[in-house]
Amino acid sequence: MAQEFCIVCGAPPPVYAGRLCESCLRDRTNLSKIPERLQQARCSKCRLHNVGKSWSDNDDLSIAEIRVQDHLEILSEAEDVDVGLTVETIDDRTSRISIDVSATVHGLPFDDQHTVLLQTSDTICQTCSRKDGAYFEAEFQIRSAGRRLSKDEIGVIR
Repeated sequence: MAQEFCIVCGAPPPVYAGRLCESCLRDRTNLSKIPERLQQARCSKCRLHNVGKSWSDNDDLSIAEIRVQDHLEILSEAEDVDVGLTVETIDDRTSRISIDVSATVHGLPFDDQHTVLLQTSDTICQTCSRKDGAYFEAEFQIRSAGRRLSKDEIGVIR
């Protein structure tokens, strides 16, 4: 019976998935990937961040975690995945996120490190836009019980 060997370099066992030795498997495996720059929108009036279809007042670390979760791609064969990150604020619109990813792939430990720039663009959220444009969707009806409102009461209401 023939003994297995690495199909790339011919190394003797042990061989792993795809009949590759550990060295060749590590050379051909990318545990994770993420773009070098991530974009996000922040309301310039209320300072809320756009998250999906809503606006959030989360802190910088929570926002960074959300952005990394949305963009980080991890190898499907990875098990016991652990992701850690730190955020360094560069200026009001830019942060540097350092990401450490560790996992097990085919029984072997793998580690990846990424450094990503999170760039923030100012925009206006719908709530602030409506406030600035004096746009309101509700009308209030103020009624008194059995009497007319006084001028002072009307003034306070307006």
